[in-house]
Order: sequence, then C-alpha cells, then structure tokens
Amino acid sequence: QLNELNDMVQSIELVGAQAFTETDGVISPSSITINANCINGATISKWYIDNVENTSYVSSDKLSITIPSSYMLDNNIVPIKVTDSTGELYDLHTLYLISDSTGAKGDDAYTVILQNENVSFSVDNSSNTVLSDQSYSSTVQIFQGTTERTDFTIGEINSANGITISVQDRTVILSVKNGDKITENN
Repeated sequence: QLNELNDMVQSIELVGAQAFTETDGVISPSSITINANCINGATISKWYIDNVENTSYVSSDKLSITIPSSYMLDNNIVPIKVTDSTGELYDLHTLYLISDSTGAKGDDAYTVILQNENVSFSVDNSSNTVLSDQSYSSTVQIFQGTTERTDFTIGEINSANGITISVQDRTVILSVKNGDKITENN
C-alpha cells in the first residue's frame, strides 16, 4: 500500500545551472534556464524571483524560467521559487553571481555551491516510515574566484537517522529504503 501511496504523491523539482560568472565586467553565460520537473500530475502555477511573482521570464507552458545575465547586474544571489496552485507544493533554486571585481585585492575567494540544497523524502506523517526507495543527489561545484575548480575531494560523510549517504566523484547521494524509519537528530 505504501508504494501505491507514493505513486500518488505529487511533487515539483527544479533543475538547472546555478552560477553566473563575471570576469572583466562581462557576465556569462548569457542566460540560465531552470526547468520544473512535475511528478505525479503536479502542475506549475506561479514562479517567483526574490519573492516577487514573475511572468516575464517564464515559458508559455510554465515549465521553465530563463534568467538573463543582465538580471545579475544588481544581484549576487537570486532565489527562484515555483509553486502549484495551492502553494503547498513548491521547490527552491538559487542563482549566484561569482565576480572577479569585488573584495580586497589578494587571494581569490572560494565559493561552494550545492546543486540540490534541499531534499525531502516521502514518509508516513505519523510514523516517519519511508514510503518507497528514494535517492537524491547534490553535485558540489567549487569556484576559486571566477574559475571553476574540479581538483577537489569530498571527504567522508557519516550516514545517520535512517538516511544513507554516499559520495561519487563530486556528487553527494542521500538514500532511504522503503519501510525504514527516519529518526530525529537529537
């Protein structure tokens, strides 16, 4: 029965790049498109940029939003949110501007971005029992100044509270198994 219930649970997941870079006053890429994956019949109602509803950058089918690089001229961090018609289903995505023109002269700063910074597992509300096998990943992206770095290693991350954590290259994977219980962190 739990598997049947999970097949009925609607959700929305936002996916797309997260970083614009500014070098010598030029921001690239020219735009970033964020796509909404609608699961089990979920539908998109509204998109928000900085908590303000936006329709001008949204595709006609409402399944994506394209943010031009010019939007980042006055913003270093831009939160994106999408909701269904009830406002109860939503997902968040953050865009960052990584620039070579701010801060004191010296060593370049490091910026760490998690592709998927928020994970929710489907569980029974009364028992916290996992409804089906589920796995989510978050790729780690690191910049030194405006240069993306790939020469890093993610250290060991301990699994806890019913959630299994593994690392593959630059990706952290969080998994749960059907029937397991997710416990609180004390």
